[in-house]
Amino acid sequence: MERELKDKIVVITGGACGIGFSIAEKYLQNQVAAVIILDTQQEKGEKSTNILNEKYGDKAIFKKCDVTTDLDLIYCEIIDAYKYVDILINNAGISERDNPRLTMNVNALAPIEWTLKFRKHMSKENGGKGGTILNMGSLFGIRSSYFGPVYQASKHALNGFTKAIGHQFNFDNSGVRVIALCPGFTTTSLVKKYLDEDAEKNIPSHILEFVRSMKFQSVDAVSNAAVDIFVKAETGTIWVIENNVLLQHEYEM
Repeated sequence: MERELKDKIVVITGGACGIGFSIAEKYLQNQVAAVIILDTQQEKGEKSTNILNEKYGDKAIFKKCDVTTDLDLIYCEIIDAYKYVDILINNAGISERDNPRLTMNVNALAPIEWTLKFRKHMSKENGGKGGTILNMGSLFGIRSSYFGPVYQASKHALNGFTKAIGHQFNFDNSGVRVIALCPGFTTTSLVKKYLDEDAEKNIPSHILEFVRSMKFQSVDAVSNAAVDIFVKAETGTIWVIENNVLLQHEYEM
C-alpha cells in the first residue's frame, strides 16, 4: 500500500491539544491535504485549528465531537464534505478513576466503533481504496502497574483489538492497515494533574511519587513517531515510543 502522507485526508479524535494537535501539525508538515480535528473542547479546538491554518493554509477544520455519542453524525458530515478518508487516528483518551464505564467507553469501545465504521468505508471490499487506522494506546496497554487498573484495562483491550482487526488476513481482504502507537510518560494534560503543586489534595502520595519519578518525553517525540510508523509499520503491529526511542513491540496473542 502507498505509505506517503502527501494529499491524504486525515481525521484525528482528541486533536485540540497535546499529542493529537502535535500529530495534526506534523502531518500537515508532511503535506496532507486536510486534517479534521475532533474534540469535545470547542474553544481549544477552534483556537488550534486557527493556528494550523495560519501556518499551513486552510487545511484544518474543527468539529466538536464526543467520540462516545457522535460517530454517526460526524462520519456523515465528513464523508459528505470530503468523500473519502485515508487516515483515522483514534487519539481521544481519558483517565477517570471514579468513572470506570466512561473510561472504558472513551478509551476502548469508542475507538473500536470508530475503527469499524471507517474501516468499512475504506475497505476495498466495499469499493474503497484502502487506508490506515492508527490507534493511540499507552505503555500501560503493554505493561502493568498497581494503579489505574481500569485505564490499563482499556488500553490492553485496544491493543488486542488492533492486533486482531489488523491481522494480515483482514488486511489482504480490505486493504486497511490497523496499527497502534503506545507512548510512555509524556507531558500531556492527562498527566499534568499528577505534576501540579496541589495534586496532593486529590491523589494518593504513592501514586504521585511513582509518576513524578518517571522520565517524561515531549509530545513532539510522540508525533514524530506517528509519522515514522505511518511509513514503516506493518498492519497489526504495536509500537512503543518511550524516552524518545521508537521500537516495535513483540505482542503475542
